[in-house]
Amino acid sequence: ELCHSYVGPILDRHSSVLQAACERVVPLLGEAYRRNYGTKWRTMMGESLVRACTVRYVDTFDGPDAAAQLVEADKRLGLPWIGQMTDLLRRYEDQRNVFVTLDEYVPEIAAFFLEYDLGRPPSSSAPATR
Repeated sequence: ELCHSYVGPILDRHSSVLQAACERVVPLLGEAYRRNYGTKWRTMMGESLVRACTVRYVDTFDGPDAAAQLVEADKRLGLPWIGQMTDLLRRYEDQRNVFVTLDEYVPEIAAFFLEYDLGRPPSSSAPATR
């Protein structure tokens, strides 16, 4: 829950780019997602970032098996992209010399959702560069 206090302001600052990306995906979401989270783009992006951050934390402190269990639980809640989103945050962590803040990485997050297809991962799996 602590992550929400950090994610909310990021969503506020970058709503125009994130909203366009998320609104493309929201209509594609299944019943499990809608039942748990509704249909608002902001909720989708907020929960995605918060849960991906949580998975990264669990991976760091409890190990990859615990993180994998959390990813599977989040998928059952209707977040099928959470594993890929977690990988996206891992790439951000690896490129902090390029993307100093998460705000600077928002275009990469938006691009992820612009490319997202519920049946397959985004085509770009290479680390982002500037």
